[in-house]
Amino acid sequence: MVDCRKTAFITGITGQNGSFLAELLLEKEYEVHGLIRRSPVEYRERIEHLRNNTHFYLHFVVVTDEQHNVREFCQLAFKYAGINLAWIGEGGNKRDIDTKTNQALVEVSPALYRPTDVPTLLGEPTKAMAVLGWNQKRRVSGD
Repeated sequence: MVDCRKTAFITGITGQNGSFLAELLLEKEYEVHGLIRRSPVEYRERIEHLRNNTHFYLHFVVVTDEQHNVREFCQLAFKYAGINLAWIGEGGNKRDIDTKTNQALVEVSPALYRPTDVPTLLGEPTKAMAVLGWNQKRRVSGD
């Protein structure tokens, strides 16, 4: 018999809203995947009681010492899928179009800007290397 559960992916699973949403969706028989990022304060106690649920999965962010903006990430991801992008427009009217079809595939939405974000973020992979034995095999740029 095939399991036809709906699936949800929750970023911020350890936060108050994320943990409550996970509980609600599990009660509604969803398969729930949650993203955990390293944080100065750990709040895993909010989800600890869910860890034995066979339909609850945790995923972790492993960082590198590389830094890329959203535009670079989109261009690399679409290039991997065989699509070349070109930015057009200015400010809040920017969008990335497929150079073959001229279809807009990525659009900037000033309404979704987060003004409280820090201007730059850079990961430090030492903990992943020590705890998981993880080592970066390639750079984001493909090197």
